[in-house]
Amino acid sequence: MLIFLAVSSILSTVSTLQFQGKNLTSLKMKIPVDGNFGKVLKTFNELGYPAAPVDAERINFAVLELVSNSLRAHREKNIADPVLVELNCTPDSLHITIRDSGRGFDPSVLPYNIDEDVNNIDLMSSRFAAYREQYQNSRFGMGFIATRRIFPHFKLYFIDTGLQPCEWPDQNLHGTVVELALPFNPGLAEEPDAMEELTGQEAEAS
Repeated sequence: MLIFLAVSSILSTVSTLQFQGKNLTSLKMKIPVDGNFGKVLKTFNELGYPAAPVDAERINFAVLELVSNSLRAHREKNIADPVLVELNCTPDSLHITIRDSGRGFDPSVLPYNIDEDVNNIDLMSSRFAAYREQYQNSRFGMGFIATRRIFPHFKLYFIDTGLQPCEWPDQNLHGTVVELALPFNPGLAEEPDAMEELTGQEAEAS
C-alpha cells in the first residue's frame, strides 16, 4: 500500500507539480518494502513537472533507481520501515529527497568515487567490470551516475538514529539521504488553474 501526503499551494504564481488533476507544491510518499513496485511506477508516471528542463520520464527514471536501491537495502537487512520520498517546488527549482532506513553502505565498494565529476567516470573501466562480475550482473553501479547526470545538485549523506548527519561507518548509523535539485527553465511553467488546499490529506494510491 503506497501512502502519500499531498499539500498544495494557494499561490498561483508558484511553479507546481501536477498530480491527479491537482497543482501541488509538495508531495510526500511512503513506499512500503513489501508493496507492489508497479503501483509506485504508476504513481510516478502520473506526476508532471511543467517547468523542468528535463522530461518527466528521465526524472522519474533517476528517482526510481534510487528508490529501488533503498528498497533492496531494506529487504536485504529485513527492515520493515518504508522508504520516504518528498518532492517540493520552489518558484525556481524542483527539490526531491529520498530517505531510507537501510543502515547506509560502504561508498568505497562503488566502482567510482561518489564525489568524482560524473563526466570523468569511465563506465567501461576494469573497476566497473569487476563490480558487475562480483554481483553477477545483478548490479551495475549506475543509479547515482544516472541521477547526477540529470540533477545538477546531488547530495548524499548518512544519518544516525536521531536523523542527524553522520559518517560511514558509525555504530548508530540509521540510513541514507539523497537530496536532489533541478532548476526550472524560466517561462516554461503555465499559470496553474485555481487550486484546492489539501493540507494533511492522506490517501492510498490505487
